[in-house]
Amino acid sequence: HPQSSDPRIAPGRTTWVSYILDLLYFGHTGPDRQTSIPLNDRVPFLEFGKPSVPTGTEQAEKLPTTPRLIKTHLPVQFVPQSFWQQRCRIIYVARNAKDNVVSYFHFARMNSALPEPGDWSSYLQEFMEGKRAFGS
Repeated sequence: HPQSSDPRIAPGRTTWVSYILDLLYFGHTGPDRQTSIPLNDRVPFLEFGKPSVPTGTEQAEKLPTTPRLIKTHLPVQFVPQSFWQQRCRIIYVARNAKDNVVSYFHFARMNSALPEPGDWSSYLQEFMEGKRAFGS
């Protein structure tokens, strides 16, 4: 359950923003956090789920810090209503579309868990038509 002091970090460069916010909020009181606690444990992904690993929601519930930093890639319409009811602060990072498509193309090329992206021209066209993840 979210608390009104919990900022939610929206899509786009969540790792950088998570790290920066963790430093701003907790760097002075817990400087060893950056080297002793993995970032995903300090700032969990709300929608994370993997067998035998606590979900992002479970991780967020167990955070000892206030505010709790929580990140997500959920579109705004899928953010749990409780975030709105608790009036949580939301940090939204907009990303340049060109940067997004170039980055995701190279990510898809090196990630064997994703389908082969094909050639750049076709990939870009499919992205602009909304046929690729995070496109259009």
